[in-house]
Amino acid sequence: MEIKQEHKALLKKLGLVEEDFERFDGRFVRYEYDEKRGVRLYDPYYMTSYNEYIDADGWSAWSDENDTFMSSILKGSLRGKDPSGKV
Repeated sequence: MEIKQEHKALLKKLGLVEEDFERFDGRFVRYEYDEKRGVRLYDPYYMTSYNEYIDADGWSAWSDENDTFMSSILKGSLRGKDPSGKV
């Protein structure tokens, strides 16, 4: 699937890396662009390095929403633990 350079920049802001773009097949991994809302990722099987919430329909939040729900929860759950996972 072809990805425009300006869209790659927005997708990278979502946390994707250059290697992720090779996974865009137009079927199981793809994206949509909206002039006002930015981009959103379709990746229902988490095949990319995107680590935020993906809804049951397979779509992420739009990039202009700056969604950090999942990383915020995970960050909070690791407070007070040492690297071995012990409390």
